[in-house]
Amino acid sequence: MKAIQKEAARQVCFSKRRAGVFKKASELFVLCGAEIAVLAFSPSGKPFSYGHPSVESILERFFGGSADAAPATPPRHPLSAVLVQALGRQEKELRERLEAGKRRKAALEEALRGPQWGPVGGADVEELGLPELDLLQP
Repeated sequence: MKAIQKEAARQVCFSKRRAGVFKKASELFVLCGAEIAVLAFSPSGKPFSYGHPSVESILERFFGGSADAAPATPPRHPLSAVLVQALGRQEKELRERLEAGKRRKAALEEALRGPQWGPVGGADVEELGLPELDLLQP
């Protein structure tokens, strides 16, 4: 493994992997009930954090030396983990649908740049009216 040289590629990689790390931290909380805090600084120095119940409460316990203190959150209802998992699946599905929509939009815009579309050729899909969009239907 070696460091990514291009600044833009490094930022994109950080953004994607940060989301993955935060998701794993969330899963660790949901599955095990662990109180967790994750801190990360982007390549540009911007701080990002995730914590449950909160980053502040975890850091307070960590630096305060009160490891024996009672957890900051009360015992959870058994169905809350199921609900969190269901919401996580729903979020994943919605993100996938959003990405598919973005890919479809990009493909339509690329197709519009071709000469076969006549009056709509080269136009931004979002700027087209209903008559022009009807021309795009197969």
